[in-house]
Amino acid sequence: MKKLTLISLFAILSILSFSQTFTVIFEFDKSDLDDKSITSLKDFIRTNKPKDVNLTGFADTVGNADYNKLLVKKRLEAVENAFLKIDKKIKIEKINFGEEKSTSNDSEFRKVDITFSKTNYREKKPNYKKPQSFMIDNMKDTIIECSRGTKIKIPHNTLVLKDTKSSPQGLLKLEITEYYAVHEMIDANLSTQSGNEILETGGMLFIQATFHEKECVIKDNSNIEIHFREITESDSMSIFTGNKSENGIDWKLANDSRIDDSMIILKVVENTPSFLGGGTSAFLNYVNSRLNYPIIAQENGIQGKVIVSFTIDEYGLIKNPVILESVHPSLDYEVLRAISSTPLWTPGTQEGQPVSVRLSVPFNFVLDGGLPVDKNNRITTKSEYDTFMQNDSVIQKYKKTNEFKSEFYFRTNKLGWINCDKFYRNTRISDIKILVETVYESYFALFNRNRSIMRPNLYNDISKIRVFNNIPLDQNALIIGFKIVNEETYFTSFEAKPTKDTYTPIFEKVDKNELINKMKKLGL
Repeated sequence: MKKLTLISLFAILSILSFSQTFTVIFEFDKSDLDDKSITSLKDFIRTNKPKDVNLTGFADTVGNADYNKLLVKKRLEAVENAFLKIDKKIKIEKINFGEEKSTSNDSEFRKVDITFSKTNYREKKPNYKKPQSFMIDNMKDTIIECSRGTKIKIPHNTLVLKDTKSSPQGLLKLEITEYYAVHEMIDANLSTQSGNEILETGGMLFIQATFHEKECVIKDNSNIEIHFREITESDSMSIFTGNKSENGIDWKLANDSRIDDSMIILKVVENTPSFLGGGTSAFLNYVNSRLNYPIIAQENGIQGKVIVSFTIDEYGLIKNPVILESVHPSLDYEVLRAISSTPLWTPGTQEGQPVSVRLSVPFNFVLDGGLPVDKNNRITTKSEYDTFMQNDSVIQKYKKTNEFKSEFYFRTNKLGWINCDKFYRNTRISDIKILVETVYESYFALFNRNRSIMRPNLYNDISKIRVFNNIPLDQNALIIGFKIVNEETYFTSFEAKPTKDTYTPIFEKVDKNELINKMKKLGL
């Protein structure tokens, strides 16, 4: 058989992102790969990232069958060696047909076909819960009680057709979806972010109203009222409305959403609140007699004036205490702890009716001032302060006693996505970085007792790094991740904290129907 010195030629049938075949066509009696061919092969691997490939070799009918079988063997080995030099992890299977399936000496039969299973990635789609449906008469006042504890008050004639602004005559359909569990929020790709700011959620809703399949909205200058389960005035939450963005739902603070005692608080009343027969001075003396000096403040020579503001409501309860002027977290905590064990006030009155009154009271901490020392109070940071507030039995009992006499409602003039939130701000922040395989991987960072849920803020296409910005330095975050590969679901979870290191997730394949159970087992 004649042997000619010819160069091989790569003919790329397709190297598009959806291709699954790549063909190496050789000139007559040639089995070597030149630099140009190897470069083309590198481009193919980078584009398609194959994990497993099949190499199928053919030859033309010129020459005897044994020689052609050997020639195909050399061609297969040449392509195999080129693959392994580029990526040693690629699994290769070779099939040698020689001239067995060839019918002529045309160049199309002097080839090695490369086939592979293309890896297709996609983002996890939001899995929204099925809404609850209610049929209501728009001409009547309505209170809706949802299955998860949400209550919604809809005054009569509040809903109108979006297009015409006219009031529907008859029953209209109200659909409400409640999100209180963290795993439900994550499964729906929801987070608690307002732009780059972090929120703390007390529950999310999606509300939609229709009349004969036509969209309804709340008419101008009207509102509905919403009670989120387990949310009281002292939680200091507000209503945020949601708009879809590239990173899910972006929440915006709604104006004048809280229906709280600030609407009726008076600073000047006919009869001011009294405490054990006296006024603020009697209260000040009572609390001072129960204050302790934090050991951490004494050891560090910390002293000064802490001013606390609070409301005396119409029942005589102290509600919504807020530190107006702070000296040190340990002193703030001690003031709130001390006022939490005080008796009821006699409420203030206006025109003979009890009313809520806002007061401010200063407490002076002076070294060597005679206060007993609390040797356990070593609070130095806001995080420690929050932890003690959460766990202190006296303060928790006080909160329980001061629960709202009636359910606490928010007002809103918007339907759609609604979130009960407040800003979660921390000045000491940093980043968590994650190395990813593809841009289609989805991640969530959970912290602040799992009431704050973040999505990554940045992605570097070159380094394949996803970044969570503004994670509090004093918190560990639970990272939850998903990826869909060839329609199979993969899941990861791990603890992380702001650091200079980059985390590399380890995924496990799971049944997509088991994702909820996976998250539930993590306490979400």
